[in-house]
Amino acid sequence: STSNDAPKNKRSKPSKESSLLDSDEKKNTSNPTPISPAKEAPKTVTPSKSVNEKPSTAAEVTTAKTDPKSAPKKKKRTFQDQVLSEMFLSCRPYTLKTLAQSLATTENALNHLMLSLLDKQVVIKKTFTSKKGREKELYWANQGYEGKEIASLLVSPKTIREAEAEEQQLLQEDADFRKEMAIITKEPSND
Repeated sequence: STSNDAPKNKRSKPSKESSLLDSDEKKNTSNPTPISPAKEAPKTVTPSKSVNEKPSTAAEVTTAKTDPKSAPKKKKRTFQDQVLSEMFLSCRPYTLKTLAQSLATTENALNHLMLSLLDKQVVIKKTFTSKKGREKELYWANQGYEGKEIASLLVSPKTIREAEAEEQQLLQEDADFRKEMAIITKEPSND
């Protein structure tokens, strides 16, 4: 019995911390070496990735930063802007019926807008009578008008120059690329 008592006598009283650890070990068998609360690592939440999914790249990080919700929103075009854009850019006369068809709207809505635009002299209206006596009203954009209503439709000369310069640069790059492709296709290959 002295051999059994010897190990018991050498063993000291368990402290509170070690008894807590012992009880945690009994509860959680998946973690054989528990970490004390003072040494516990900070918890970070990472998104789970599937086995086939590649780790994040710089491209993925930059696309996440340029979220469309955080980008400045474009101003939504009003009904008047849509009508004026159609009329100014097409440079042709319309009846209310043909304009309503091209814009997918009603003649009644266009009639109210045209009255307003006629008062501002943005749109010109002329009534034609046919040989049979039928009247036809045509509306077209006043190309000489320079008011705030069409300011959003017009492009500044600076923007036009920048676009032309960009077009010339792209045409030059395309020509260079075609020359390189012609040289590569003429070279013999072992493929």
